[in-house]
Amino acid sequence: DQKVDQIRSVPLRYEPQAADCKCFAGMDLPDDATASQVLDMAVTFDECLVRLYRQVIRQPVEQEVRELFECLISSEQRDEVELKKIKAMHYF
Repeated sequence: DQKVDQIRSVPLRYEPQAADCKCFAGMDLPDDATASQVLDMAVTFDECLVRLYRQVIRQPVEQEVRELFECLISSEQRDEVELKKIKAMHYF
């Protein structure tokens, strides 16, 4: 599809700016990780993705690219909420 190729060819920069988020570095779980630890890591991962996507839409990108990343932000934020609900309900 031409739109996909167009979006895929857009050069993007990623510069972790949030001091409180190590982003994707050091996201290792021990072999004996608890469900709670896995959920915490998944939430952290989603938060980092949202930060990454927000950095993308702050760049001068075409509207289609912006819309794609805004949808990705919404999706990750919904995932965060669901993961936090699962943890709060002590399903595991």
